[in-house]
Amino acid sequence: MRTRPLGRLVIMGASLAMAACNAGPQASASPVAPVAASPSVIAVATPSATPAATPTDAPASPATPTPARAWTKPALVVGDSACFDVTAGIDAASRSHIVAACNAGLRYAVSNPDGSWSTTLITQPANRKQMDPQIGFDGAVVYVAYSWLAVTDGGCGEDGLDDLGVYYRSRTLPDGVWSEPKRIGIAKDTLVSFRVESATLHAVVHNTADGRSYYERVEGGVSQRVRLPGEGSLRVGLDGRARIAYESSGSIRIATSTGSGFSSAAIPGSAVASSPVLVLDNQDRAHVIWKRDPLQEAACGLASAPDPKAGMYYATNASGTWKVQRFTSQRGAASLQVSGSTNEVHVVVASRALTYYTRTANGPWQGTRLVSCCVGSPAIRLDPATGRLLVTYIGGNEDSPTKSGVYVVSG
Repeated sequence: MRTRPLGRLVIMGASLAMAACNAGPQASASPVAPVAASPSVIAVATPSATPAATPTDAPASPATPTPARAWTKPALVVGDSACFDVTAGIDAASRSHIVAACNAGLRYAVSNPDGSWSTTLITQPANRKQMDPQIGFDGAVVYVAYSWLAVTDGGCGEDGLDDLGVYYRSRTLPDGVWSEPKRIGIAKDTLVSFRVESATLHAVVHNTADGRSYYERVEGGVSQRVRLPGEGSLRVGLDGRARIAYESSGSIRIATSTGSGFSSAAIPGSAVASSPVLVLDNQDRAHVIWKRDPLQEAACGLASAPDPKAGMYYATNASGTWKVQRFTSQRGAASLQVSGSTNEVHVVVASRALTYYTRTANGPWQGTRLVSCCVGSPAIRLDPATGRLLVTYIGGNEDSPTKSGVYVVSG
């Protein structure tokens, strides 16, 4: 058993962070600023220097939002006050899926044609815990992957959770039953990111025994395990190659699979950055958001010096060269989607309030406050068939008149 990595502590503390707010969610349109693993290999090459990109700032107060997208009021889907992490996905038939990690187990919800939700509990023994849920789709099959942990007594700085590995279940839509859990990778792995493309499973895992990160690829029962230069956000291109955005020495880099290893290149202008989120458009061009937050670097309660460049940043190489822009001075957990051929960008940021930011390929940033307070673990998903956006989050707390649980907003 090892001391929990910082990322896990952040996830487990998300509900505690929401307790700092007292108001419940409120809609508003106000603009605001077991498989065998092959031997581990590593091959990380750094290409020649990339032309520098100079970050630019979006307007401090975003322009009035385009009234084309009307957002619903927040709707409670999972009424469990002991949920601490949530993710979502939309399948090929435009059904919405939600998986929340809660003290009782994984709560899975799927939307019905009439707008209602059907929710089931993927139970766990009293001495086990399922965490870090992720969703993937392959045609009419939905996958749920998660970290599987044993609950122990803990002590001496340990959190009492012993990592047993990364597992997944699957079922055929719309009415199939869940398969028995199968493991990806090895013991002591925890899940960072997960994708399914053409019946191939892709995952980024962190191994708490050696403190290193790995890329796992499972195809036809054959597993490949490759050591990574860092853990981060995973996407798989149309060419079948994995891309991973990760933080290294304060900058954001993108590692691209070469088959036997990964090549890595930095995003120019991404200094003092953390928590990257990567999306690929329909030409495999990268769109990345990250956080610049000096408060994260403060140690032992000491305040860091003010940073006039703090905030949330967006970068893309869609034009052929990297362009970097700060779109808000707020900092928080964030999620990203990009619309097909138009490259319209959709972001949600949870920083006390929940705010939606968007911009067309060449237009200004616009912001809309969706929920006024007490929000954590945001996720935004785009239905490519309809253009509908689904936003999920954990809202409410013991001091709020709003019931605690997992909520959705759509627009």
